[in-house]
Amino acid sequence: MSGTVIKILILITLVVVIINDIGVVATGYYAADDKAHKVANAALADYRINTDINSAAAAAQEMARDQSVVLTGFQITEKLVRVSIKVPAKKTWIANRIDVLKPYISATDLVELPLR
Repeated sequence: MSGTVIKILILITLVVVIINDIGVVATGYYAADDKAHKVANAALADYRINTDINSAAAAAQEMARDQSVVLTGFQITEKLVRVSIKVPAKKTWIANRIDVLKPYISATDLVELPLR
């Protein structure tokens, strides 16, 4: 009887851990798009005010830091503001320990906004 209870508790624990890891990874991917848009909008707003690429890049970098992401690319063309970010890997219970799953823990995103 007690062996069955222990097996059920272990199974429930494993299911909870797996659901937690899936949730952490899924929210990271979902949040990447929102954070990338915030970084791009900060750069766009600064560029519209100052018309200075360096100032817009600094605004993007500051917003990326505020959003806890890494700014991996920044470009302003005649028509677009292009920003790419990387959301650092979140701590998970299982995925951090399995090498095959590590690439899926962090998320990246690219956003292009029109200047006008």
